[in-house]
Amino acid sequence: MGKRLDRLRAVMAQRDMDAILITCEVNQSWVSDFDFTDGYILVCTDKAYLITDPRYIEAAKKTAGGDFECVCASSDVLDMINSYLSDNRSKVLGIEDMELSYYRASALKSALSGIEVVCVGTLLDDLRAVKDEDEVNNIKQAQMITDAAFSHILGFIKEGVSEIDIAIELEFFMRRMGASAPSFEFIVASGS
Repeated sequence: MGKRLDRLRAVMAQRDMDAILITCEVNQSWVSDFDFTDGYILVCTDKAYLITDPRYIEAAKKTAGGDFECVCASSDVLDMINSYLSDNRSKVLGIEDMELSYYRASALKSALSGIEVVCVGTLLDDLRAVKDEDEVNNIKQAQMITDAAFSHILGFIKEGVSEIDIAIELEFFMRRMGASAPSFEFIVASGS
């Protein structure tokens, strides 16, 4: 994931940002290769932090620990972020304005002392749009699993098998083949 951090830092430098706070789960997963639902990623010029709750900390260290300092969120995570920004002498912080609520963005701005907060718009979406070799390989693997699942499920579908049983079998087969989750909820429908 170091390459993705390098790409992100290069764009941060172009935009004169010392740090970026990543709050969108999809973007957090992309930059760290770690899926979690409660926390933040703070990328500074020289250091990156994965801030999460204790449920995820051990897995985070195993998955993202090489590129990120993985830490448990304190009761006041904004103080933590402010401290990390100060430690890294960050003066300009990018935020995902399309992700953060107005309330959360306002709280963040008021908690940060001496930090200019700038909106990054689609910066991370634009970076994610250009696939690296790992992502291309994952897409190919996902397509192979999808093709195999389609062939498998055709043999499973017959009169008397319920729609829910077909959906469960399809997801179970795909997970057995290595899928982490379906991309979307399956729609299985039959009859008139």
